[in-house]
Amino acid sequence: MTKGPVRRESLGNGVFFSTISENRFKSNLLAVHFLLPIDEGQASSLALVPMMLEKCSEKYPRYRFLSRRLDALYGAYIGGNMSKYGDRFVVTFYASVIENRYALQKEDLLKESAALLSEVIFHPLRDEEGLDYQNFSLQKEYLMDSIRSQINDKRRYALNRLIEKMYQGERYGVFPGGTLKQAEAVTARDVTDSYNRMLKEASVEIFYTGDTDPEAAKAIFRECFSKERTPVNIPKTDFSVSRETPFLIKERMDVTQGKLCIGVKTGISSDDPRLSALRVGVNLLGGNPASKFFLHIRERDNLCYYCLARLDRLKGFLIFDSGVDSKNIPAAKQAILKEFSAVQNGEITDEEIAAAKLALCNSFRSVGENIYSLSSYYLTQLFSETIQTPDEACRQIESVTKKEISDLFSKLRIDGTFILTGEGYEHENDL
Repeated sequence: MTKGPVRRESLGNGVFFSTISENRFKSNLLAVHFLLPIDEGQASSLALVPMMLEKCSEKYPRYRFLSRRLDALYGAYIGGNMSKYGDRFVVTFYASVIENRYALQKEDLLKESAALLSEVIFHPLRDEEGLDYQNFSLQKEYLMDSIRSQINDKRRYALNRLIEKMYQGERYGVFPGGTLKQAEAVTARDVTDSYNRMLKEASVEIFYTGDTDPEAAKAIFRECFSKERTPVNIPKTDFSVSRETPFLIKERMDVTQGKLCIGVKTGISSDDPRLSALRVGVNLLGGNPASKFFLHIRERDNLCYYCLARLDRLKGFLIFDSGVDSKNIPAAKQAILKEFSAVQNGEITDEEIAAAKLALCNSFRSVGENIYSLSSYYLTQLFSETIQTPDEACRQIESVTKKEISDLFSKLRIDGTFILTGEGYEHENDL
């Protein structure tokens, strides 16, 4: 299949290789994505897989040995992570190396980096029980430290608590890495089982972005995935709507700057023709310096330190995210809901729409300026029925009308609110 700059082909066994031909960068990028349904029981063990594999392998049992090999490849880079895309966990391994045309000895650097990446993925360091226990112990501590540190980032903590409640009991309510309790309980055997399950059961999307002919790299991965695999069915992401009665969660900590986060489930999928109107509406609410939230709530009324509107199109929800002095939380909430109501009622100026469209189109046009963002953009496009280029997305944005925005927003309602306030601020009668 070819769409725009992307050529996607099957390597068999639920494995696909997509080529994004791009000659503007001095380096190329090879990314191997393993897609699995979100499973709460694997949140911690699966997160540890890329953490362990990116540091060493059977051939390079210590990171210093792997680092030397990367240095020999003109400072190539290898990494790994786990993310959440809709109702899917995506475990990613990637390698970046300079284009072959810059190699001093005419080396096939793409082929060599692909071979090294396959070594990291398919030949991890092991002991008698499974994946290397010493490496596991170290990475487990890193994972637990990362989970503990989330409480120190109050903005991230508030957003996570809101999303956790919005999708309680659903796949999306599970976070990569899991809870501290889950991370503490995970064993090396659990990680080994998750690793084996990933290799056998995940759907695999390999993306190559660059200007070098990728046939040699493609052949390496075709051979790596030649063993029999049984990819599991990945259910489509559920796009639910807000509950009839919004929830309200309030927590108190020793903070001066409170957090006010409001969530809205839209029920709008990536393939919904109303998506462009949703994007424009969210942006004019709180996505650019000319937005209602910025000009009215932050600048004019001085009610918050920041006040943004964000859309997650892969799950179909939006969040109003603000940092507020604890004493101003009731007034800030009232102001946010007033601006939301204004959009619902069509109280939108031509200038607001123009600024939102300009901001969104500039964002789409900037996708191709970074090799990582370009690769990531087209990965997310695979989760839709049709692949849309940034230019095509921009043209749809520019065609959105005020009526389309107000008609859409008039049907949306608040799903819930999370408030983090300082000690001594109750606001019981104001919220």
